[in-house]
Amino acid sequence: MNDKYLQCARICNTHGLKGDVVIELLCDGIEFIKSVPTVYFGKDEYKPIKIEYIKPYKSHALCKFENCGSIEAVMPLKGGELYVRRDDCVLEEGSHFLVDLIGLTVIDKTSGKTYGKVADVFQNPANDIYEVACTDGVTRLMPGVSEFIDRVDMENKIVYVKPIKGMLSEEEEIGNEI
Repeated sequence: MNDKYLQCARICNTHGLKGDVVIELLCDGIEFIKSVPTVYFGKDEYKPIKIEYIKPYKSHALCKFENCGSIEAVMPLKGGELYVRRDDCVLEEGSHFLVDLIGLTVIDKTSGKTYGKVADVFQNPANDIYEVACTDGVTRLMPGVSEFIDRVDMENKIVYVKPIKGMLSEEEEIGNEI
């Protein structure tokens, strides 16, 4: 994982003949991309690319890069990834990047029980989903909402949770009390 750059979008397809591309946003939205001075194309080699404009398009965004005025100019970009420099991003107090949650220890806020570690975070329209690799070897999913996530302590690399019975442990599954 590269700590200097964060993926913010994926180029899905071309659009029209004048160099527009359809991008899938992997960040908070168009305003986030507009807030950074430069976007970078690539994965192993990050090449700066200036955005001429970006606007909503269906469930994605429509984007035009400077000096890319034809479909021929953007065809090689199709399927590529866009990145931003971590240092260029401004986060609100208490906010964090989802990628930074991966590997954090998941601990019950009330009992102090360690359930495992965050293995991944999936973004869904309603809320994020935390994939937790539990200490019993089973992977479980947990909605990333305030009803279940108490707080994230980035300094100590801990996610404090308030799970319901059976959410993160088989021992607590409903019906095992019999």
